[in-house]
Amino acid sequence: ASGSISQQNSSDMLCWKSEKSGLCVTDLRTGRGQTPSPGKLVVVHYVGTTADGRIFDSTRSRNKPIAFVFGGKPFGAICEGLMEGLSTMREGGLREVVVPPEFGFGTEGKVLVQPTCDGVFCEKNTDTTPQVIPGNAELRYEVELLKVSVAPEGFLRQGSSR
Repeated sequence: ASGSISQQNSSDMLCWKSEKSGLCVTDLRTGRGQTPSPGKLVVVHYVGTTADGRIFDSTRSRNKPIAFVFGGKPFGAICEGLMEGLSTMREGGLREVVVPPEFGFGTEGKVLVQPTCDGVFCEKNTDTTPQVIPGNAELRYEVELLKVSVAPEGFLRQGSSR
């Protein structure tokens, strides 16, 4: 992927900016493990916020990371821009990914029902109030890539094998 280094508007840190998507990526800690590849199981922690700082989803607040098969169709709070941001991370890494609206949830925005996860398998939590991501919202994710491994047979993108 081609990109350039640019000054991030929200802080004094430099970011790598993708020429393809406009994604701005800042490594907070560089990992030393594997990078995700299509078909691999990834386990991540993330906090997703809108540009004004409102949290729309956080695996950290639930104290349960989310697992999914990398390279599949984006789902829930996982958008195309976050997938691109994860694609060059290494296991153990922590980064901030700033996603422009067209690689987030576009002009339509999104209503999220928060999932709960046991660290591997996820299911819908009907007790949580849906979060609304407005249309044309710039999104910010602090994402930590905890693990990259072979996906168990039958493991679906959201982690439910049954």
